[in-house]
Amino acid sequence: MTTIGDVARDVGVAPSTVSYALSGKRPISRMTRLRIEESMRRLGYRPRVRSVPGSCGSGADPLALFAPVRSDTDHAVLLQFIAAIGEAARSQGRGLLLFSDEHGFADVERALTGQFSGAAIVMDVEAADRRVPMLRASRIPTVFIGVPDQADGLYCVDFNFELAGSCAVSHLAGLGHREIGLIGSPRPAYKRGLGYARRLVQGFEKGARQVGAHGCWAPCEPGRDEVRRCLDALTARLPNLTALIVHNEAALPMVLSELSDRGLRVPQDMSVLAIAPQRSMEATPVTSIAIPVTQICRIAVAMVTDQVEASSDPETRLLGPRIADHGTTRRV
Repeated sequence: MTTIGDVARDVGVAPSTVSYALSGKRPISRMTRLRIEESMRRLGYRPRVRSVPGSCGSGADPLALFAPVRSDTDHAVLLQFIAAIGEAARSQGRGLLLFSDEHGFADVERALTGQFSGAAIVMDVEAADRRVPMLRASRIPTVFIGVPDQADGLYCVDFNFELAGSCAVSHLAGLGHREIGLIGSPRPAYKRGLGYARRLVQGFEKGARQVGAHGCWAPCEPGRDEVRRCLDALTARLPNLTALIVHNEAALPMVLSELSDRGLRVPQDMSVLAIAPQRSMEATPVTSIAIPVTQICRIAVAMVTDQVEASSDPETRLLGPRIADHGTTRRV
């Protein structure tokens, strides 16, 4: 059986550092936390689920974070959520237990079998998520970052991806663009029915219909060759393409580079609007709709705390989009 010491040796840190990364008792650098997460997944380490004191010594039950790590997971984005949730949990005196099995329901089963008595936040929510009925039956206070199809009676918080997709199209159509392409998430996100991916496409298609624009979209895997293939597919279907929406933060720098290689200037020849967490775009500032990761995570922790205190009713909160103009879209 893999131990916490095995993970520590693999990462090159002390066992206490791994423990702090799991519990949230002390701040750990983002890169160290990510390396620990990757090592746990690779070595098959599973945290022992038990009630531990909160990080501020309040004795509060721990907060479990179910965040599956898969081959197509964007680790940089995942790390932003883990850090924000950990910070919010520590501010309320709670430790953090991270569960990252790629089959998310297996972690939930282990937690429930281990008589976990804390509260939970669930990420990577699918349309027909197998974890939903398990957590409903457990009656553990739970918040979903994401909205499954059967959300009645659940506590959910998310960014309004459908409205973001529609607003992005409306913004570009208002500048005169009539053929608009969407570079979407990797294919597995759609195959698994991840809400953020499919709802943004729904909003994109709805927005195009509303403004009378011709819109096409394509999934995009990581890598320059895949970006090239995606652009080829869009330009084949949209011969007068003048605007791109990019909902794929890992691909964004490669999209801009590929456009340059094709002799297309941004925004003179091609307008570009990204939908991504703000921190993901710091190195590549473009006109964007920022996903408010920190706000989402703070609300999730507050909602789960309200459940513990029995002071709230089930609800779904969707945070609205706002466009920040950084000069990469223009009127045609």
